[in-house]
Order: sequence, then structure tokens, then C-alpha cells
Amino acid sequence: MRSLPFLLLAGLTLALITSVEADEGPKTEMELAGRWDLPDRAMGVTVSGEYAYVAAGYGGLVVIDVSDPTNPTSVGSYENRIYEYAQDVVVSGNYAYIAFGYDGLVVVDVSDPTNPTYMGRYDTAGYAVGVAVFGNYAYVADSGHGLSVVDVSDPTNPTYMGGYDTAGYVDDVVVSGGYVYVAAGYSGLLKMDMSNSGKLTLVESYDGSGYAKGVAVFGNYAYVAYHNEGLRVVNMSNPAEPTYADYSRGDNAYAVSVAVSGNCAYVAYHEEGLVVVDVSDPGNLAYAGSWNYGGSDGAQDVAVIGGYAYVANGYDGFMVVVVGPDSDGDAFVDAIDAFPHDPEEWADSDGDGVGNNADPMPSIGIITAWWQVGSILLVGFASGATAIYGYRQRTLARRVSDKKDELKAKIAEFQEKGVNTVELERILEKSEK
Repeated sequence: MRSLPFLLLAGLTLALITSVEADEGPKTEMELAGRWDLPDRAMGVTVSGEYAYVAAGYGGLVVIDVSDPTNPTSVGSYENRIYEYAQDVVVSGNYAYIAFGYDGLVVVDVSDPTNPTYMGRYDTAGYAVGVAVFGNYAYVADSGHGLSVVDVSDPTNPTYMGGYDTAGYVDDVVVSGGYVYVAAGYSGLLKMDMSNSGKLTLVESYDGSGYAKGVAVFGNYAYVAYHNEGLRVVNMSNPAEPTYADYSRGDNAYAVSVAVSGNCAYVAYHEEGLVVVDVSDPGNLAYAGSWNYGGSDGAQDVAVIGGYAYVANGYDGFMVVVVGPDSDGDAFVDAIDAFPHDPEEWADSDGDGVGNNADPMPSIGIITAWWQVGSILLVGFASGATAIYGYRQRTLARRVSDKKDELKAKIAEFQEKGVNTVELERILEKSEK
């Protein structure tokens, strides 16, 4: 409990109560909600339920509880038995499928997220950097050895089914609408038919005039992160005549991964951080915002779910970033704005229902605060009042000879603002006895 000798300075304190200046808020619409340090470099991330699964380089797989996005907490981990480098991870059902570098594809049982358990592996011919799963098949981006298809119907015995030898490196793969989409380096974006028991047939290729590093697909559009070209959106609705739209951050910005949610594409731009591009008009891309942790590394991968971006931020660890609408335009997105429809308020540090800008004591709880305010008012307004303060207790002399009307007016003012004034009213009642 705070000691209160300062209350004797009633006139000064009253001035602070009646004239509170609002703090100036930040200009961004994305805010860091929470982060977690990892044993090694965060390379890939996916979210399933209340857990984020992070491919953490030599740290293997790390499972993080994100049920409270402001307080992400590691609950389990799996380090590869051969000590290889975890590059990417997806979760399907009870299993996590990890692209584990030279150790290929590793399958881990995560039915108990606190105890990830090794099930099996398939040693691909190359260096596994990306993975997607659909049904009984895992599609592994195997760097210079193209794309590998692995039957994972028996998680303890993943079995090679075939593959596709691309002309360029394969860095990322996703499955959508019965097709496999591959970010194939300088070969651009490849679209493959997967309907023949996991066997792949090339359907279309889209020349990116750059290095295709990451890919996401939503409807008829593919969103491709071109390493030093930026984001390219491919309209695939007419396969004979695909159209393209580009967004770039300049020659020194390197796009490595992309996720799409709603009308926005979220691009992991390495040292540039997380960049949001408005794709509501796919033919006319527009910058919508950015966030950068500013640490020793940069954004490597991103997943976006329910107003939060989950960022694998390299050596800086795992980040949860709040993204979304800002209804009142105060630069604090609704998800972290305590007053999403009041542009003058965005925080309530003491949880008393009054925003910090209007709260005379924003960091003190409601009962303590209004007891202190009542004490201040009585000391300032009451002639002949006697105040006795102690570290653990406070008492007020009950003889108040005048100024009660001003105290009543102050109570009424607080009530109009929706502030609980029970303690003030009790003080007034005692003073009138």
C-alpha cells in the first residue's frame, strides 16, 4: 500500500485532478503483444488451437501456449535425435510434420503438446526446408532436389511415393483446392495436380522474373514472396492469361514468406520486419502498415489467425503481434484498445473502467484511488479537518465545517463519467454525522 504524506499538498493534487493531459499515442496499427525466447533461430511457425508450433533451428520443435497472446509460454519441445536444423512445420490432426534440413521429414505426435513424441522420419534426397500436408501425403520442399511426396498414413513409417524435379530450388509449398503450389526459386511459381495418389503433374507455371521464396493461395489468387522483388499477386482465374500485380519495398528488402488473412497479405520481410499489403484490389496493391522488432535478426515466417500475427523472428525469438481494425482511429488496434470506440482513450492500467487520460490516478486501483481522492478533497476543502496517516492505515477526523457542497459536486462529476464513487459517498456520509 502506498504511503500518503503527499496528500497534505491538497491544492497541487487538486490541480492534477482537474487538468489531466492526454498522452500522444503511436502512429502504427500493429503492436507487439508478447514474445518468447527460443533455444535457437525461429525459422517457421504454424498455429493450431491454443498452441503455436515453432521450427527453431537446432532447437528443434518448440510448442508455445498462446491462449493468452500477451503471455506466450513454452510448454513442450522436441529436439531431433540427429541434431539437424528445423526449418518449417505444419500440424495436421495429432501430428506435427517438420522439415528438418538434411534429416528430411520428421513426424512428431503432439496430441499432448506438453510432451511431443517422435514417431518416424523419411530422409529425403536433399535439404528439407518446407512442408505441406493433405490427407495421407506430405509434400516436402527439398531445396535443390525439387519436391518430394511422402505417404504418412503410418506416422511411424513415412514412405516415399514420388516427386517432381523442378529446374530451380524449391523453398516453399502449399496445398489448395486440389493443387500443390510450389515456390520454385528462379523457376517462379508452379501449380501441380495432386489427384493421382500423390503423384504430381505440372499444370501451370508462372514466371516471376525473380526468386520465388514463399507462397500462399487464397481463391483464384496466389501470393508469392519474391526474395528481392517483393510481393507478387498472380490472378489464376484464367490459366491461359494470368495477370500479375507487384508490391516492392526496394532493392534492399528481402521478402521470404507470406500469409493472407481477409483483405491483407502479411509479408515476412526479413530485416524490414512484417509488412502488411492491402490486397482488396488484387490488381492495385497498396501499403497498409508495418512492424519491426528491431532486434538482431528479422521476420522469417508468419501465420495470421484471429487478429494476431505469429512471427518467427529468427534469433529474436517468437513474437505475437496484434493486427486488425482501429475503429476509433487512435492508432491502437481494437484487439488491444481498452476503449475501441473512444479516440481519446486506449488504456486502463488500474482496471477501474476509466481511461488513463481521464483517470487522475491511472495506476492506482479503484478503492485505493478514490479513498485517496476523498482524503485529498476533505483536506483541501474542509476547514478544521484533522488527517492522520499511517503506512498501513488512514483515518480522517469527522468534523467538517464547510465546503461539503463542493465535495458533492465532485462526486456528481465523477458519476457522470461512469466512475464508481462509493468510497467518496461513504466519506461524505461520515462527515455529515
